[in-house]
Amino acid sequence: MASLTKLLTLSITLIYYFSSSSPSTATTSDLIHQTCNTTAYYDLCVSSLQSSTTTTTKAGLATAIVTIAMSNATNTSSYLSSTTSSSSDPALKSCSARYAEACAALHGTLDALAVEMYDYAYLQASAAGECARTCREAFGRRRPKVAYPAELARREEGLARLCTIALQIINQLVV
Repeated sequence: MASLTKLLTLSITLIYYFSSSSPSTATTSDLIHQTCNTTAYYDLCVSSLQSSTTTTTKAGLATAIVTIAMSNATNTSSYLSSTTSSSSDPALKSCSARYAEACAALHGTLDALAVEMYDYAYLQASAAGECARTCREAFGRRRPKVAYPAELARREEGLARLCTIALQIINQLVV
C-alpha cells in the first residue's frame, strides 16, 4: 500500500511538472505567433515579443510591444536631444519635441493597458505613431527645403511599425 501511495504521488508530481513547465513556454510562443499573425509586420512582431516577454495573455503582449515602442521613442528622443544641442535647426528641435510627445503618449498607453481601458490605450498608441510621423513634416515645411535625415527616417519607420503592431494587438483586446 505504501509503495502504491509513493507511486501515485510520484505520478502526480511528474504530471504536474510536465504540464506546468513546458506548455507555458509553448503557450507563450503559440500566443505570440497567433497574435502576430494578425498584424501587418509579423516578423518584427514575433522577433520583438519572443525576445522580451513570457506573458500568456494578449494584454501582456500589448504591454510588451508598447514598452518596446517606448524604448524606441525614448532612444530617438535622446538621439535628437544630443543632435539639437549642437544645432539650431528648428526642424530638429520640432522632431525632438514630437518624440518626447510620443514617449508621453506611449506612457499613457501603458497606464491605460494596466487598468484595461483598451479604447484609451488605442488612442494613445495612435497618437504616438502620429507624433513620429509629424517629424518628417517639420522638414518638409523648411525653406529652403532640407532633406529628411536617413537616420531619422529609419527610426521613424521603426516606431511607426511598432505602433501599428501595438494598435493591432490592442484592437484584439477591444473586441
